[in-house]
Amino acid sequence: MVVAGSRNPLNRLYLAIGITLSIILISYLTFGQPKKHIATIKNAAIGVTVDKICHSEQDDIYNFKTRYPLREKPEKKVVALLFAGRKQYVSILECYIRRNLVRNGGWLDEVVWIIHTQDQTDINFLEEIINEVPEYTQHIARSYHDAYSILERDTIYVKIDDDVVFMEDHTIPAIVKRLDDNPQYSIVSANVMNQPALSWVHYHLGAIHPYLPELEKPDDFVENRAEEHDWRLSSTPAWHGPENYTFNRTAGPPFEGHRWLRLPDTHLVEETPAGAMGGDGREYNEASIGWSSWAIAAQQHYSFLENVERKQLWRYKFDLWYYHFDRLSINFIAFDGSTLLDNPVPEGADDEIYLTKVMPKNISRPAVLDGSGMAVHFSFSIHIGDLKTTDLLARYRNYADEFICGKEMGSPRA
Repeated sequence: MVVAGSRNPLNRLYLAIGITLSIILISYLTFGQPKKHIATIKNAAIGVTVDKICHSEQDDIYNFKTRYPLREKPEKKVVALLFAGRKQYVSILECYIRRNLVRNGGWLDEVVWIIHTQDQTDINFLEEIINEVPEYTQHIARSYHDAYSILERDTIYVKIDDDVVFMEDHTIPAIVKRLDDNPQYSIVSANVMNQPALSWVHYHLGAIHPYLPELEKPDDFVENRAEEHDWRLSSTPAWHGPENYTFNRTAGPPFEGHRWLRLPDTHLVEETPAGAMGGDGREYNEASIGWSSWAIAAQQHYSFLENVERKQLWRYKFDLWYYHFDRLSINFIAFDGSTLLDNPVPEGADDEIYLTKVMPKNISRPAVLDGSGMAVHFSFSIHIGDLKTTDLLARYRNYADEFICGKEMGSPRA
């Protein structure tokens, strides 16, 4: 077969060039693009599907900097409400809060510490930092209702629990911006690691890795050893133990000050405590195994520190998660003061249930979760004792000391 005009040398040249360019284009589209992380999470019971496609932390399509390149602070005043205050946590959180003040490059105009403790050591520490920072004030709350009695109209509030031990620089701007741009939402939550329903989400996004607790004290074990080492897990040894060993998620900690150690990737995460969050999605609720099991909480924390070190927080990211009037943990949320002044928390009510289920349904404005900004919630009361037998809190403190405390917004972070 002879192609028309192919006997002409010039036509043959054009044909050869066209074929070559086609081959190059096809090869690039097939092999030359950056590798993408693709994950689909689906819960048939709630009818939610989220597709993630991102290349890296830098060009994550759900990155706040990508969505809002100018990142202009709203005209409304932004005030943090910090429910405090256990010193062991507040001493970490306060570094992040100070970094997020307007004068340090953040979005917080003011900070109100809601004093909810009778421990004099905690109170003394809070008074010390409040007296040190002009933007800090305090309010002694007798109840949840009283805690919200100081709200003002046309002010965006960011409520944060005292045991939040990590947040990205753009976490507060992300939820504030989402709320300010979308008055149809009553509450906007951050993407919080170690939050009941979200634990299920993060598990299905592939953010949790295979970890198990070390079974016995190593030869070089010393008390409070994490205080002497950095937060990075790359310096810890791999887990070793009996073949086919399993750790029951209801078992107690092996010893005080223990670590959870990484298993090789050949070990399935489904065969570790976090695997209990798999199956048909029955664990997507506010009282899931992710809430009740200290072991799953520990595995999530160590996985998170690994992801921070590897610059892989994109594993947790998505755009928006609708709660459809279901209960949402309020460890890290943003709301407008006008909304709660018009719909105040009733005396004696549970503020979490009211703010995320009752009020949103009453005013037809659902609570949502912005997936672009991460925060870490350390523990719930149900498993705080066991979780504190790990060296996790010291590792989060070491991270804050290295990158956050005394550093202005925008300074380099791991």
